[in-house]
Amino acid sequence: MQVLGDVVVEDGVTLTIAPGTRVEFQDYFRLTVHGTLDARGRADRPITFTSAHPELFALDASRTGCWNGLRFEEKPAHNAPSRLEHCVIEFSKAVGGAGAHPDGGGALSVEGCAGVELVNCSLRSNLAAVGGALFLYRQANVRIVGCLIADNHALENAAAVYCAYSYPTIANCTVVANRIHNASNPYSETFAIQGFVAKLDLAHDIVWDNTPDVVYQHAQTFGAKSALTRKCDVEDWPGGGDSFSLDPRFVDAAAGDWRLGFASPCVDAGERLDDAAHPPLHDLDGRERSLDGDLDTHPRLDLGAYEFAPLELATDGALGGSATCRLWGEDGGTGTLYVARGGLGPRALATPFGGLRLEPRGSFAAGTCALGAAQPGTLVLALPSDPALVGERFGFQALSTSSHAPAGRALTNALEITLALP
Repeated sequence: MQVLGDVVVEDGVTLTIAPGTRVEFQDYFRLTVHGTLDARGRADRPITFTSAHPELFALDASRTGCWNGLRFEEKPAHNAPSRLEHCVIEFSKAVGGAGAHPDGGGALSVEGCAGVELVNCSLRSNLAAVGGALFLYRQANVRIVGCLIADNHALENAAAVYCAYSYPTIANCTVVANRIHNASNPYSETFAIQGFVAKLDLAHDIVWDNTPDVVYQHAQTFGAKSALTRKCDVEDWPGGGDSFSLDPRFVDAAAGDWRLGFASPCVDAGERLDDAAHPPLHDLDGRERSLDGDLDTHPRLDLGAYEFAPLELATDGALGGSATCRLWGEDGGTGTLYVARGGLGPRALATPFGGLRLEPRGSFAAGTCALGAAQPGTLVLALPSDPALVGERFGFQALSTSSHAPAGRALTNALEITLALP
């Protein structure tokens, strides 16, 4: 879909965007919402809002290679809530133009309204004077959960989020590697998330490695209260409450892979949340939430946008093909992979090793491998080639040694594939 000018969703109107849609803005155009925006992608078919010429995007106030973002302005409360789910918002800028605050919120701004939700979205490579990704102003009581906010840029302050006179919820988000380009004004305090007369509800977030070009007095957050910052991993957290400051141990920060490794202190560090901060049932990758990531037989939420899974599976499920299984765990441990025809059961069966999702009578051991916290064990399985098995489901689950488990071993997460023709 190509956008050739500014678009306004009027009061009382709903704009629905289908999963898998790519919305390309041909110039510095914006999408302003006074009614309702319903953009619900899927993990395997995200909706992408982007520039038609990202190769021209520059980290300055120019307007080439960019568009002008999503703008929710004075959205009347009688409209249905706007929801963006599994959306990618990239290569947008707020560097002047229409609106009360044309320099705020590179990807998205919300002013004078609530009723906006971002769920499992990626906000990346955007730029603004203030609020590289998000600008929340005057009753912008929005809900932002399960999102990755990375590699955004501010020319003045608030590398990721600027919030004033508002009460947003930001939960299970990974806010990382956002930058402030402040060389022209180096002697000013800088922040990744900046609140001003605001009540920021932060829960299960990772806020890490957000820095200015010139470090004078810099902090990851400003205006965040310890009582409202629940179980977050914040670099240089000053203390108070139950948040902490420990290296998140991302899989590959240098390459921009912000998923968690097995030894991350953010794995299984969360708690049940029943308020507005509760995360969706699946993470940004479409993986189930509340897995037993540390193999202690007690599944809990991870912090950030990604849930860690000790068992990973790579395959297209084609007849006669292969399935590559990767098993993470403690160094020196071992894991045995089990396979069951018929897929996974509707609920887990309680065992001394955690929840068993396979049918015990129909499962068999497919192989054993050594575990590793930094390098997983790998098993490659040959898939059946019989055409009569097209549509047949197969479930996978491993039993791994674990010093954290009461019985010394724990069941991993379970995965399922459906066989298909090549």
